[in-house]
Amino acid sequence: MSRKVILLYGSGPNVGAAILKKFAANGWKTAAVVRTMKDDYKNSADLVLQADFADAQVIQQVYNEVESKLGTPNCVCYNAYAYESCSSDATDLFAAPPQKFAKDLAVNTVGCYAAASSAVAGFTRLSLGPKVFIFTGNGFPTSIVPEQPGLGSGKAASAYLIETAANALKEQSHWYFADERLLKGKPVMTDLSGEAHAEAYYDLAMRKEQGPWNFTFVKGKGYVKCSDVVDHAYTPIAKLFANIGNVTPFNTQFPSTPSPWNISINRRFIDTTKLKVALTRYHEDIDIPPWTEGPPRSNISELRDYWLDKYDWYTVERQINAKYNQYVTTVILPDSNYTDPVPLHFVHHRSKHDNAIPLLFMHGTPGNFMEVGALIDPLTDPPQGQPAFHVVAPSMPGYGFSPAPKILGMDPIHTASSMNELMQQLGYNKYVIQAGDWGGIVLRYTAGLHPENVVSALSNFFIVAPNTTDLARFDANQTTSDETAYIKSIQNYGDNNSGYRLLMSELPLQIVISMTDSPLGNLAFEWTMMKWLSIKSWSWTLEDIITWSMMYWIPGPYASMRHYREMALHGVHAGTTLGNVYPYITVPIGLSEWPGDFWYRTALLEFNSIDFINAILLMHYFEAIKIRPVDSRDEF
Repeated sequence: MSRKVILLYGSGPNVGAAILKKFAANGWKTAAVVRTMKDDYKNSADLVLQADFADAQVIQQVYNEVESKLGTPNCVCYNAYAYESCSSDATDLFAAPPQKFAKDLAVNTVGCYAAASSAVAGFTRLSLGPKVFIFTGNGFPTSIVPEQPGLGSGKAASAYLIETAANALKEQSHWYFADERLLKGKPVMTDLSGEAHAEAYYDLAMRKEQGPWNFTFVKGKGYVKCSDVVDHAYTPIAKLFANIGNVTPFNTQFPSTPSPWNISINRRFIDTTKLKVALTRYHEDIDIPPWTEGPPRSNISELRDYWLDKYDWYTVERQINAKYNQYVTTVILPDSNYTDPVPLHFVHHRSKHDNAIPLLFMHGTPGNFMEVGALIDPLTDPPQGQPAFHVVAPSMPGYGFSPAPKILGMDPIHTASSMNELMQQLGYNKYVIQAGDWGGIVLRYTAGLHPENVVSALSNFFIVAPNTTDLARFDANQTTSDETAYIKSIQNYGDNNSGYRLLMSELPLQIVISMTDSPLGNLAFEWTMMKWLSIKSWSWTLEDIITWSMMYWIPGPYASMRHYREMALHGVHAGTTLGNVYPYITVPIGLSEWPGDFWYRTALLEFNSIDFINAILLMHYFEAIKIRPVDSRDEF
């Protein structure tokens, strides 16, 4: 395990030296930044640098040098200060030249801001903690010292920054304003204890959760709450109805090769989302049975209240990050007229078994990469005698955390090519596929166009459009009972249940604009499909519903809806027909169905190289979510 790194801005012979010694004794690499280089300082840390703390650019340059030589700092301490605008007379509060006051602020506030800015950027590059920023406050801003206006004002301003960060960034990093006190709670101010600072700072660096932002501590006792500390109300700007709108949910660089990645959603985006949920305008119900035309108002209001009062995205985010090994990469489509790079987010769990089979798991709509969650353990580490799998589950282009395509043409052919390129990039020249819905359509193109790579496939979404001969036989009552049932089901889907598909195939923006602005509107659309495509015995929790809708709300639903138009332009699911432009599949294929599917009994029609059909009575559209481990292995 690599050693943790502490970066200390402003290292002197007392507090600074004690902090560095404490961290070094616990195995940390240490970096000290001093205003003036002295012989006593040269060996005080693994790396000692000199800097002007009044120059914000220099402070950031120092951070970069420390990161390049020691690694990304886990703990950044800002211990520098200045008080050139001081006076010996309290009545001469404004006697010092403004230039001196400005220089004090440059060190006491702007320097802190620059150090914090570098630290925040660095924390995003750390996969594991700690991620801590500590500012040495000591006496300010709770004490008024008129003889030191620049020091007091500067530290008071930095206290605001630290308190704000401790509230706004606590899910990603921890922030503290350290303040040594006497036993009765008064600030020490002078005669500070280096040892007490060292103990307190190391304690803060090792804490798993954000503690009190104004960390008042007493030598030999540690943290002691003091009555003069005021915690201000944390009011995200979204709650003030300002600057609401286009907030980037997350910023991620997609490298050319797979790189580990975790979800980290912008808090302002989450705050704005909650505000939009709070401002939901309800529809008026009419006297019809619930769910006849969509979710009733009572269900929407229940979800709204749960979202506002109980749902915690960051708890969900931590759970997802802990459960899934996530990566990001970029693939280039070979020999293609689709010229843009394709950025992808994906889950990748390798089996410990030497003979494990690479498995590409592709989700559909309204699903997401989390559909694979229940399958990871039984597939990667099955009981003895059962096949093991390396599991790869991408967010399809434009879904979840795979960015939306910026140009036209991400049709089934190019989506299939991007999936195949991902598997090649991971070193899986031969692999098998499991997929449903949109993923099931892409499966047919992946298997059909890349038989040199795809060994076999299992689909739980395999539609065959009846041709003119089939329909003529149907009209003449010459079809078998299975064929008759299948054709009736397909016709019922086209006549009564596919309006959403037609709208998104023709004018996706007509619905996307409103859904992009309303988190509950987006949820209602996704939930309606989730409920329609699930068996009655399956119960979605309120948290499930919101979390799954977030997989569309975070990126915006345009790309995931627009793939229907790309399919239609390609001839798949065009107009009121289902299309039969799929490539011929030569590799073995298995189908998994349940009686609620509108394509139920598809495999009874002669088509391609269908190897077997598994008609499952207790499964449903989202089979992988509740599938028993033995079922998943039997299917392969």
